[in-house]
Amino acid sequence: MRCSIACGPPIAESGLPGYDMDVWLATMVPAGVPAGNIARVQAEIARTLAQQGTEAASSTTQELVTLIRQDYARYGNLIKDAGIKGE
Repeated sequence: MRCSIACGPPIAESGLPGYDMDVWLATMVPAGVPAGNIARVQAEIARTLAQQGTEAASSTTQELVTLIRQDYARYGNLIKDAGIKGE
């Protein structure tokens, strides 16, 4: 599930042309959870986010895997080079 939240003008319009950043959140469950349960959880999360004014878009497991790999390839070295650590 990907969520988009409008936080102001696009960064490109703020003086950084070509900048592209997509914020996403994902809910993960253990392998083997029945598809019906996953669909129910996705629907409830989407409903809750919509009530909060957040646009949510569901994706498949493979789409999420692809997104994580793309973001890792895109930002992995930047994070490592900057010495950013999780807390």
